[in-house]
Amino acid sequence: MSRKQVFLVGIMKNQITGGKLPSKRDILSVLFYNMRVVNLSLQESASLVIDECLIYWKKARIPTHHRSDCIAKCKKLYTDLRILEKHKARTSELNKNKRKKFEDGLKDLFDIAHADALSMIKIDEDKQFLIAQRIKGRQGCMLGVDTKQTKIEKKKIAKEEKLKLLKEKQQSILEPVYYSETDSSLSDYSNSCSGINMLESPNRFIPSTSGIQDKILPESGPTKTKRARKEIISPRLSAVFDKCKISDRDCVHILTAVLDAISVDPNEYIINRTSIKSAREKCRQHIFKEMKYRFDNLNFKSYVLHWDSKLLPDITGHLKVDRLPVIVTAPNVEQLLGVPKLDSGTGYETSSAIYETLEEW
Repeated sequence: MSRKQVFLVGIMKNQITGGKLPSKRDILSVLFYNMRVVNLSLQESASLVIDECLIYWKKARIPTHHRSDCIAKCKKLYTDLRILEKHKARTSELNKNKRKKFEDGLKDLFDIAHADALSMIKIDEDKQFLIAQRIKGRQGCMLGVDTKQTKIEKKKIAKEEKLKLLKEKQQSILEPVYYSETDSSLSDYSNSCSGINMLESPNRFIPSTSGIQDKILPESGPTKTKRARKEIISPRLSAVFDKCKISDRDCVHILTAVLDAISVDPNEYIINRTSIKSAREKCRQHIFKEMKYRFDNLNFKSYVLHWDSKLLPDITGHLKVDRLPVIVTAPNVEQLLGVPKLDSGTGYETSSAIYETLEEW
C-alpha cells in the first residue's frame, strides 16, 4: 500500500476541510499526513490535529472537553486503527466485523463535545446542529458567520464593559472624604451648598469655603499582606503524617481545614507545600538523631544482628526492588538500623550493605 494511502482511511490530507464538524476520517487522514509527510511524532501530530479540530467546534459555539482529553481520544483512535492494521491478514468473521464496524464509523462525528454541552448551549439552533451532527452521516452543515448573533454578542460585551467602567467610576467617587473642620462646620457647609452635586466633580475636589479647606481625596494604596511567621509542623505531627502516608500537598488542605474548624486564622501560620516538605525533612532528621542518641546511650556490650532480604515496592510504586532490613536486638531492645536497597542478591552486595549500615550507626 502506498504511503499516501492509509489502511481503511484512504488518502491523507494536509488539513481539515468542509462545512461540518470533523469526522473520524478527517482526524486520521490529517494525523497520518503530519506523521508520514511532515515527520512529526504521534504526540505532536495529535496536538496539531486537535488544535485544528477545535477551531471548527469554536466556530459552531459548542463547548468541548479539555484539550488534553481531546488529544488522548485522538491517540486512542490511532491505536485502534493500528491494531486492526496489524491483524489485517486474519480472515476470521470476528476480525472482518471489527474492520467493517471501524470503517463504517469513520464517517461519523469525532465527538469531543462537553458532557453537559446540550445544557450549556443557550442558542437552540446550536443545540439542534450538534444533535444533527451526531446522527449517522453528520447531517447539516455550518453556513458561515451568524451576523445577527455576532452583533448581539458585540452589544452585550460593550454593555458589560460600560457597566464595569461606570461601577469603577462610582466606587472611586464614593470613597471616604476627609475634612479639616468639625462636624458642625460640615453641617453649615452642606446647608449652604445644598444645590451643588458633589458627586459630579471628576477629580473629587471639595470647593473651598470659610469653614472648609480645599482638599483632594488621598488615593488609597494596596494593602500589604503580612507574611506568616508561625511554624505548625512539629516532630510528632510530622511522624503522624508519615505513618498515614499523607503527601505534602494533602497536608496543606488538612492543616488549613483544622485551623479553620477551631477558629484560628490559617494566614498566621506557614502553610504551603514547599515549607511543609522542608519542615518534615527536618523533623525526620531530628527524630533519627534522637533515636541514634538514645541507642548509643544504652551501652550494651553485645548485640545480635539480624537481616533478611525482601522484595518491596520501590519509592515510585511501579517496580519491586530487593531491600535488606537490618535489625539489632539485645535484652528488651529491638532497633531497626536501616533497609538499604540492593542492586543484586549476592553475598558480596548483602555483606557490603550490612557493613555500611553498621558504620552509619
